[in-house]
Amino acid sequence: MDVTSQLAPVSAVLILDAQSGKSVVTRYYHPLSKFASEKTKAEFETAVYGKLRRYAAAQGTSVVFTDRALAVFHVSNDVMVTVVGPSAESELLLGDVLDTIIETLSNVLESQLEISLIQENMNLVFVVLDEVIHHGRVLTDSPAVLAPHLAPAFSPSAATNIGDQTISQAIESAKQSMAKTLMQELFGR
Repeated sequence: MDVTSQLAPVSAVLILDAQSGKSVVTRYYHPLSKFASEKTKAEFETAVYGKLRRYAAAQGTSVVFTDRALAVFHVSNDVMVTVVGPSAESELLLGDVLDTIIETLSNVLESQLEISLIQENMNLVFVVLDEVIHHGRVLTDSPAVLAPHLAPAFSPSAATNIGDQTISQAIESAKQSMAKTLMQELFGR
């Protein structure tokens, strides 16, 4: 039996401006016809924010059913981080994914999440999302495993060691290194 089939499916991760609902970072994992175009994605984000905005003033985590989907979201400062899954999915599993994303980003960025910080570190945000979720399947829900491997790759001193690599090559190298280390820790290989 495939272990990944038992993991929580995630349809999308939306990082929105908590005040305006404008998209800061989005990642869609299922190429559903519903999200086939940029227009339908924007409409979906607007609909999700429309449901969530009444809770945006309250800092913390909440759960809302929206547009035949389950949205688990957390508001921190001026940022609303939302993990969207099928309406039949467990809110606890999606909540764990949300907590992993927020805690990992906060640990690696060494700060609470803010729009300006996310925009300045967009590459790190996408790497964290890719390390937590792959094609809608949850890879890990442990910030303790991710943060120590991500932090050195994105520290200021790591930038001086890049040398002649492009940013994409450096990120790919960091991802490969993290994957190798995770495999060694998980399977002792």
